[in-house]
Amino acid sequence: MEVTRVEQQAYIKIAVLRGRNEMECHSEFVEALGNNALPYRTVARWVGKFQQGRVSTSNEHVRDDRSACGPTVTCRHRAAHG
Repeated sequence: MEVTRVEQQAYIKIAVLRGRNEMECHSEFVEALGNNALPYRTVARWVGKFQQGRVSTSNEHVRDDRSACGPTVTCRHRAAHG
């Protein structure tokens, strides 16, 4: 069974909420997925992001509060501040 990167990232998010660290998460991935597991460094990076408060599992880069405004959405902040 294939498990996507996004699904693995979602698992990491839940694992962090349960108090797991990067070694525990990666070990669980390797046990379940073998060579298809995310690399340890990637797991460690995502664990760190979620521990620092990241809430999204998306790979999109968030620069600032304007990121919530899509090209077809009018945002008060964008309208007020250009």
